[in-house]
Amino acid sequence: MFNKSLIARLAFAAVAISLSACNVAESFKETQAQSDTVAVQLEKALGAKPMVGWNIHNNDLASVNVVFESEQVSHMTIAQLQPVVQRAVEAGFKKQPRLLLIGVQVLSQ
Repeated sequence: MFNKSLIARLAFAAVAISLSACNVAESFKETQAQSDTVAVQLEKALGAKPMVGWNIHNNDLASVNVVFESEQVSHMTIAQLQPVVQRAVEAGFKKQPRLLLIGVQVLSQ
């Protein structure tokens, strides 16, 4: 029914997919650890721990989103936050993203 060549190709494809999935999982884990480092650095610098999200596209750091709760940073403007956030992102991710978004989450009453 099945020839040995087809079985060998299917086995090779299964191994290749498994190996690439491991690489993706490891890359995700590493990037999430970098994101956590950024959040901790910003908490130390500003006294406010933000939510840090990121987007990787073709192995390139496409964007990083840093969002603070409004009451934590209400005394600061985005312009004041920007250099501190930018330094933390560069230190944590070891590079600057193509797009850095800094936001403040306003909670409704």
